[in-house]
Amino acid sequence: MGYVNLYPDIKEDKDGVYSGSLFVKGDTSYFFYTGNVKNPGNHDYILTGRE
Repeated sequence: MGYVNLYPDIKEDKDGVYSGSLFVKGDTSYFFYTGNVKNPGNHDYILTGRE
């Protein structure tokens, strides 16, 4: 098995994609990862500023 690169291509991950998981069932690979969206403004990005 080789490497898989993830990159932001939809609005829900416009500010980055982060680590996740992969599992294979039969001939199908399933990927789960975290997308990141930062909103404009002065936010702490913990309690406010994320979608």
